[in-house]
Amino acid sequence: MKKHILFISRGMSYGGSGRNISVFSKGLIDEGYPVSLLILRDYPTEYEIDPRVHVVRIHLKSEKIKIGFLDVITKWFPAIKRCIGELRPDLVIPFGVDVCILAILGNGKRSRVCATVRSDPRHEPKNGLFRMIRDVVYRRADYIWVQNTQQIQRMNRSISKSKYIVVPNPVGAEWKEREYSYADTIEHFVNLGRLCEGKNQKTLIDAFGILCKKYPHITLDIYGEGELRERLQKQIEQLQLKDRVFLRGRTEEVPAVLAKADAYVLSSNLEGMPNGLMEAMALGMPCISTDCNTGPRDFITDRENGLLVPCNDAAMLAEAMETYIRDPELAKRLGRRARTVIWEKFDENVVVKKFAEIIERM
Repeated sequence: MKKHILFISRGMSYGGSGRNISVFSKGLIDEGYPVSLLILRDYPTEYEIDPRVHVVRIHLKSEKIKIGFLDVITKWFPAIKRCIGELRPDLVIPFGVDVCILAILGNGKRSRVCATVRSDPRHEPKNGLFRMIRDVVYRRADYIWVQNTQQIQRMNRSISKSKYIVVPNPVGAEWKEREYSYADTIEHFVNLGRLCEGKNQKTLIDAFGILCKKYPHITLDIYGEGELRERLQKQIEQLQLKDRVFLRGRTEEVPAVLAKADAYVLSSNLEGMPNGLMEAMALGMPCISTDCNTGPRDFITDRENGLLVPCNDAAMLAEAMETYIRDPELAKRLGRRARTVIWEKFDENVVVKKFAEIIERM
């Protein structure tokens, strides 16, 4: 009998964690594991959950819970502790630092716990005290799941390296069947991501303002929502880019959005393993990314299958975009190589099988 796995998630809304839980839970069930999922909050849109997954919802509606210390302690902690006690899973895999801490503390050594790291651990969480608490509590975890070795190097050294398992984000098999049509000219750029400080669309808009002075026909679509929408819209208006840069909001049609663009640009300061960039590369799109401390350099080698530029450097980002505008043939070559790299290393079937083998050893 295979061991019982319990995933715990804030919610299955669109984002990296929701997508990965959707993919890995289905993959583990296909491998014969019983899988449960505790969902702490409800959102209007969610990633698909395999019907074979035993789902427990505690219906903490988004409008009824604040992300504050007291709310997390009084509402999330009892729910997590109760769920672990009732289901008695063999392995608990929580997503989100706060959820990981609560799961480790609420487990009471009844199950093994695999904590997760989904971004640059030196900057997320933003609160320094919270990061210190994470480092202390994560020592009690049985395992820590990271997406790349860079995250291990940036974690607190007091945590034993023997705890870490490295499993990257997978790219879904459905992307392999899609065909990308290359343009003869590079005019339409696209960015997908939450409108927040970490994704740093401010620098992208500044770079585009520099570029538009030389190439007034180009356009940029930014898809996503977040707390910086008003500030970014004001920036667009101040730079007189209202007819060139568009905040399109959240989209559920990512393949269609990417298919109609000529190049993908990631401008983030912080990443774990950016799904949007990986999916663009999986299509074969020409891609440009900032060289975050964790993430993009795992699959982009500068000038071989994409372009890497320093973070927070609008001039260099504009120069990279201009490289594609001036040399569409280079853009095509790098895009085709990007597709090859992604499917060699991050194919969903390969990654999920690797994860199942690691679970078996756990």
